[in-house]
Amino acid sequence: MKTTKIHLTKPNGQLDIYYIKTTKFKTIAAGIIFQTPLSEEYLVERSLLTSLLTKRTKKYPKEKNFYLYLKELYDTAISSQLSPRGLVLNAGFFANIIHDKYLGPDVELFQKALLILNDVISDPVMVDGFFEEESIKQEKKLLIDDLKSMYNNKALFANMQLIKNMFKDERYRLNLLGDPSVVEQVTKESLKEAYEQLLSSSAIGFVIGDVDEETIKKAFAPFAFVTTQKDFSYLDLETTNRTEVQELKEEQKIAQSTLCLGYRTDIRIGDSLYQAMRVFNGMFGKYFHSELYKEIREKNSLAYYISSEYASRKGALFITSGINKEAYSKVLTLISNVLTSFQEGNVDEENFELTKKAIINNMIEAYDQQTGIYRELLFFVEQQERRKNLEERIKEIENVTKEEVIECSKKIRLDTIFFLEGTNGDEEYA
Repeated sequence: MKTTKIHLTKPNGQLDIYYIKTTKFKTIAAGIIFQTPLSEEYLVERSLLTSLLTKRTKKYPKEKNFYLYLKELYDTAISSQLSPRGLVLNAGFFANIIHDKYLGPDVELFQKALLILNDVISDPVMVDGFFEEESIKQEKKLLIDDLKSMYNNKALFANMQLIKNMFKDERYRLNLLGDPSVVEQVTKESLKEAYEQLLSSSAIGFVIGDVDEETIKKAFAPFAFVTTQKDFSYLDLETTNRTEVQELKEEQKIAQSTLCLGYRTDIRIGDSLYQAMRVFNGMFGKYFHSELYKEIREKNSLAYYISSEYASRKGALFITSGINKEAYSKVLTLISNVLTSFQEGNVDEENFELTKKAIINNMIEAYDQQTGIYRELLFFVEQQERRKNLEERIKEIENVTKEEVIECSKKIRLDTIFFLEGTNGDEEYA
């Protein structure tokens, strides 16, 4: 699936628009992504902005009226997302639009939808140059509610605590939502400053769907944003050289305990062992056929769940497991044993082949969804012409050897253990 880059000249510069032409979907996905280096400054304000801006505009100052207008546009969906990619923060504003060919002649829905998206970003409701106090108050409450719900999700909370402690001197620790005390400190002045910084930051456009280049240029003509920076750090190379493993515990009155382990590795996207590390992670703990699941959940019945995740831009691998507190030492020993077995060259043939097939199936299935194609587009933004096509990447997975998997297992080192210990009795395993 080919990605094309369109250069749209503006009075103040040039807007790069990335375009994937496909007839797979009845809708067109399009939008603007603002990119800045990841930093703590205005991070919470940006979280608030991405939500606040997508609810109304100066032309449609009431949420209900804005919603009704989108209904008139054949249920065009306007949304937003704040997401880090390495040491880059993407603030994306999106429109999902039914293709004109399903609506009859002269509808020009794509143009109208992009116009309202431009208004969402560029023409919000303001009072004396600031966002309305009541709107800010409501968004802050919603954000704090989200933070509280994260605290109540104990697996998520434990992972957040692991990351906060493991990467305390690195930007990877940053929580895009902040914490309640930081959210409360946001003012209309700081929100305005963050908004102005957002509009002046480097921007790119994107389109996924069956649209021609001239239609795209016409639809994006009203947008005043430009692409000003292209040398972003999409890999996170920040690290901490720890001489011994951190072992941290926190007690809460809950029945089930959560054990989280964080490992570091120097293998990241683009490295020669990157695809092999994906296979190792799949064999180690990502899938139900993985060694950790078989050894700890099935064979020894010591976990409610256990899985691993590879953070390929950071060079980190995480294990999360729900256990009873009495199983803490035994589970740690078993995890260590499973890793040691890999390092000693024990690679199960069935697991090896199943994992390759699972990864390849996931890669293929991603192209059946707009979100998957959007992720592919972002990879092209990062890698440009160096981005390999799907067939080439599948071949790389197929060509991974057992020796490379063993090498990957030797290149991860345990950094931090975080244990959220339940002190309110134990449950039977599900």
